[in-house]
Amino acid sequence: MAKKSQDKDAALAETMLRDLESLKQESSGAYPPKLAELARLSGQSPSDEQVQKAANKKTFTAKAVVIEKVNKKPSLDSPVYIKGDEPKPDEKLAQRMLLVLESQRRLGTEAYPPLLRRIAELCELEASNALVTKATNHSVFKERAIVAARARNKPSLDAPVVLREDVDGAAPVILSTLLRFSLAPETRGKKDKPRETTAFPRDKAIKRLVPELQKMVSSALDLEAASNDSPGQVAWVLSDGKALFFLLENVRPGFQERTHAKDGHVSPPRAIVEEPQDSDRDFAQAFREAFEQLNRRNGWTNLVKLVELRQALTSFGRSEFDAGLRSLRVAGEFSLESHEGRHESLTLDERDAGIREAGSLLVYASRR
Repeated sequence: MAKKSQDKDAALAETMLRDLESLKQESSGAYPPKLAELARLSGQSPSDEQVQKAANKKTFTAKAVVIEKVNKKPSLDSPVYIKGDEPKPDEKLAQRMLLVLESQRRLGTEAYPPLLRRIAELCELEASNALVTKATNHSVFKERAIVAARARNKPSLDAPVVLREDVDGAAPVILSTLLRFSLAPETRGKKDKPRETTAFPRDKAIKRLVPELQKMVSSALDLEAASNDSPGQVAWVLSDGKALFFLLENVRPGFQERTHAKDGHVSPPRAIVEEPQDSDRDFAQAFREAFEQLNRRNGWTNLVKLVELRQALTSFGRSEFDAGLRSLRVAGEFSLESHEGRHESLTLDERDAGIREAGSLLVYASRR
């Protein structure tokens, strides 16, 4: 049986190699393919584990390169090259950064768009590493992504990074993030005498962004000034007939009138704001309860498949589920794990329920 399995792996390796060489010769834009896509071309419907074993065969590695690995195994989301075609370090990192950026978008609005510094961290690099700047300036990255600002002629590590397709589609989350970035407080002057600016004329606000993003924010601010309306996070006032825009969160309270009953004055009634009651849609609590029930049913393995959790929490849409799970992960309550190294194959539903992040398909949740 072991020999038959090895023969199947070797046959798959040879088939993938022939298909890879054909894709390169076709010059159709399908080269380099991702490892999973290359395996599908074989028509054999192999499992993830079989694909990885085939990609590790000497007959395959002698002529092909899978540039990304996860847990020391070829990543199914990694591009595959004929040996000698593989990218240089900056291009390789640029491709990896794009994978991370895409995975952050799938996590939802709390994770996307991320700062350039965050992308570097997810690629397991110090943000100050010169390779990060080189990768960001590489054509592979610039063709698909935009770093919102530059600092000292370099992409700013503290600027959000967006996918160009979202800019072209005017995605609301992109506009909201860019408005917040362009109107964020600015501090100048010496350390002992800092001068803070929290309100900006339109032209100054948009100049804090790279040219590709200025039109979107400029149009939004022009619209607000013309229509006497503003998004919930942004407000404006007139100064010498010109609008100054600012974030509402930066408004500081003025002097409040103090009134005392003993002076014969009656204090004006305060607005009563009722604290919101616990909602039936409290995702965090619902997720914890579902996890505990499924974990108990599975024998306390501390591994629950995301497909089971999604099925147990059908009242939450996918984006709401992903955003809520992201918050629990950031809080350190839960972590996600891939299927790498496990013997059984994933079903289509299990794959669809997973979350792709940094080249890995994460399909299990575990409590930390």
